[in-house]
Amino acid sequence: MKKILIDLIKKHFDQIIENWTIKLIPLLNNKISDEQAEGFAESSLKIVLEILEASDFTVAGQYLINNYTLFSKANLSILEISQLFSQGRYSILPLLENDPENDPVIVLGYLDDVFEQLFARYGMLHQEAKLREVEVDRVKDSTEVKRLQAQVDQSEKLAVIGQLAAGVAHEIGNPLTSISALVQIMQRRSKDEFISEQLSIVKENIDRISRIVRELVDFSRPPSYEVQLHDISDVIRTAVGIVKYDKRVKKVKFETDLKSGLPVVEIAPDQILQVFVNILINALDAMEGNGILKVKSYYDDDFVYVDVEDNGCGMDAKVVDQIFDPFFTTKEVGKGTGLGLSVSYGIIHKFNGKIKVSSVPNIGSIFTIILPISKKNERN
Repeated sequence: MKKILIDLIKKHFDQIIENWTIKLIPLLNNKISDEQAEGFAESSLKIVLEILEASDFTVAGQYLINNYTLFSKANLSILEISQLFSQGRYSILPLLENDPENDPVIVLGYLDDVFEQLFARYGMLHQEAKLREVEVDRVKDSTEVKRLQAQVDQSEKLAVIGQLAAGVAHEIGNPLTSISALVQIMQRRSKDEFISEQLSIVKENIDRISRIVRELVDFSRPPSYEVQLHDISDVIRTAVGIVKYDKRVKKVKFETDLKSGLPVVEIAPDQILQVFVNILINALDAMEGNGILKVKSYYDDDFVYVDVEDNGCGMDAKVVDQIFDPFFTTKEVGKGTGLGLSVSYGIIHKFNGKIKVSSVPNIGSIFTIILPISKKNERN
């Protein structure tokens, strides 16, 4: 079966590279050139052949180093890189359909093993290099030390989401590509109407999981601290899209009322995204999986406002007074360190904004984020 895969790749070598490159370009979003994307696809396919023929992964050493250099310059996250490898597998799988004499599942086993091992080895190289970079920067660059310290201060909620994203991308994203391809092969070959309908349902659910993976991959990109003129509505939509997949959602209904034509504000979008995710997760905790979570935006002459309203357990005045204090939490031991809202308060304050809270026990809470309209606003 390994020989079948080798022959298949050699026979369709140029076609696989072309298909792979086409799939890479929208994923990379101009972070590397089209020529570099094609170069990655070609070098990757060559190394896959070498590994299959030699049954030895050590031949991939220089290939991994070269691509680490490329991806580092492009500032690609490990999750984005995982998707690049997945697209290679996906570019080969459809070719199995044209060879009905061979079992695609068995051949797929060899293909999966090569790509999983390649990505695992790349991940080890990536981790080792990052550790070395941090150690060098810690000694030579005090600015980098401060940046790293700022990252340590991030909310524990987002750290959990980041770890979840990494696990989803590696443990679900890669095998999902194979499952999706095989389902499509079965759909094309099946002449049974009932089976075709069931396969369509399977494919719809696979697509849903893929969307979740993509959301998490987007969220896990290295945060940017660059201040930009930005429409806050875009950040809100991303935050809502992320928390919708949280296990706490259950029967929660999301209602968004985002004012069109909002004046832009001067923010670092990744940091403000963290604020909204923190506040939305806090609301989900208060609602215990049931109720209505409303997000509304509006503005006046000087400020943009965002209300996050839940009908959860609410808080008394004493709790509201302490809600932004570091390490203050009303949650059970082990379910939160009380840093999420404190970090959020600090971020909003840094951009000359405010967070206000109104709450009634057993009725619900409203968190209002207030940000000043930029003086550079073109809409004024």
